Amino acid sequence: MVISGDNDTMAAYVAALVKADLLILMSDIEGLYTDDPKKNPKARFVHTVGHIDEELEAMGKGAGTELGTGGMATKIEAAKIATCAGADMVIADGHNIYTINDIMAGKKIGTLFLSEDKEYIGENEYAPAREEFRRKAKRRKKSIFAKRIFRNIVRHAREELQMSYMQVIGKRAKEVSKTVQFLGQIEKNEGLRSVARELRLQTPYILQANAIDVAKARDEGMKPSLIDRLLLTSQRINGMAEGLEQVAELDDPIGEIISMKVRPNGLQIGKRRVPLGVIGIIYESRPNVTADAFGLCFKTGNVAILRGGSDAFYSNQAIVKVIKDGLRKEHLPEDAVLMIEKTDRSIVQEMMKLKEFIDVLIPRGGKGLISNVVQNSTVPVIETGTGNCHIYVDEYADIDMAVEVIDNAKTQRMGVCNACESLVIHEDIAEEAIPAIFSRLKQKQVEVRGDEKACKIQSGIVPAVEEDWGSEYLDAMISIKTVSSIEEAITHINRYNTGHSESIITKDYDHALKFQNEIDAAAVYVNASTRFTDGYEFGFGAEIGISTQKLHARGPMGLEALTTTKYIIFGNGQIRS
Repeated sequence: MVISGDNDTMAAYVAALVKADLLILMSDIEGLYTDDPKKNPKARFVHTVGHIDEELEAMGKGAGTELGTGGMATKIEAAKIATCAGADMVIADGHNIYTINDIMAGKKIGTLFLSEDKEYIGENEYAPAREEFRRKAKRRKKSIFAKRIFRNIVRHAREELQMSYMQVIGKRAKEVSKTVQFLGQIEKNEGLRSVARELRLQTPYILQANAIDVAKARDEGMKPSLIDRLLLTSQRINGMAEGLEQVAELDDPIGEIISMKVRPNGLQIGKRRVPLGVIGIIYESRPNVTADAFGLCFKTGNVAILRGGSDAFYSNQAIVKVIKDGLRKEHLPEDAVLMIEKTDRSIVQEMMKLKEFIDVLIPRGGKGLISNVVQNSTVPVIETGTGNCHIYVDEYADIDMAVEVIDNAKTQRMGVCNACESLVIHEDIAEEAIPAIFSRLKQKQVEVRGDEKACKIQSGIVPAVEEDWGSEYLDAMISIKTVSSIEEAITHINRYNTGHSESIITKDYDHALKFQNEIDAAAVYVNASTRFTDGYEFGFGAEIGISTQKLHARGPMGLEALTTTKYIIFGNGQIRS
């Protein structure tokens, strides 16, 4: 019996036992360096190793990798075992889906360790070693089982060589969805809790990756409100973990029988909730979406393909790595979440056409992104809209309440879609309300833009233009429109809103009901901040997005929004006449 504490050593032992010609170890870096390339920019890449000596082993201890149990040191130890048994070994980048195909094609990929029965003749050894491996593989007599495995590997490799990057990702997602959709409630809940533990455990690693994204954003002049959306803190990561734990505690909708009725002919016809399948999510800036999207998709038996924005690339990459670590510890499929690691925009265009592999697309981001996906996707889309959210200060409003609610809705977090961007104020209360609201917002450095009446009431208000009424600022700016009636307020809001969240501040019961009945939006509040339009606040644990469309789902989308239904019919031999 062989006992091993890491996958690298175990793989080397297996290679020796089956008399393999080549062992390939996939890592999070391209191969062996003379030192840690993340810390020492002068570290040199080692293409070929003819003999493993003490100097080389010392390099391995310093050139570590973040993945695996033992890092690069264990990979060099594995190389000693494999090369002593007569096998070549390659350490290569596991992020590139074409790595294995490129190695087999003789390309200079990764670090090649030559078996001890070969003489090292320099860097040109690489391609001849590959050719020798291929010749030996043809000559060697294989068992029937090994032949079947080899044929399957070759068949899949040939298929993937003909596919684009996105098609390969889609194919992987579709294949693993056949497993994920049948996971039991206990398995899914334990997986979510394991990922939550990993998020807390690996918080320093995630923060380190996030710091790279934030520094880049600051260098490029990103607005402070948008940097806030990008920024992760220990508290926010803990919030992500709590969200996953809350999702684990929620009832699992999969398998729920929504209805069951008996027809006159005796047929029992019911509806059951089932997963959607593969869900593609395209989003910008907010790395917490990565964990939220995974949690909701996994709980509902769906596979998530995530395409985050380039400004949060390293944060998203770190979070996905941690999610996979958590799943692996529970022996669950790591491909339940797949991150698209190419950031060019052509990938989004291709993703929108992958109807063969992706069942639904959910875009989360700015107006341009959402419009592009809605207008050009052949994959069904759940639209999440931008948030030009209004608060109407009615003639019967409590002004102190209005000031507090507006302050919270605008300034708690300015770069989010449920922040208030526009105020509508009844003219009968404007003389008293506008100065109080302006004074509070000025303390928070918010620029106020208003119509002619608002400007006359309060000096310091900037005259508004037409485009202000429909703007989602995501910044320290807000508009004020004065009206003469609740009817005028409702007409103005329904013209310029984005169907997200609207609120009225009033003590009048009839006005409150009229506002809720006639405003066309996903969430309509009375005497409360629009900032509550959020899956966590609604008790969903997290949200996949806030839908502003009317088909399938509307408002914060929790678990049920990520399911569809199938009819189940029970009979006892009925035939149709």
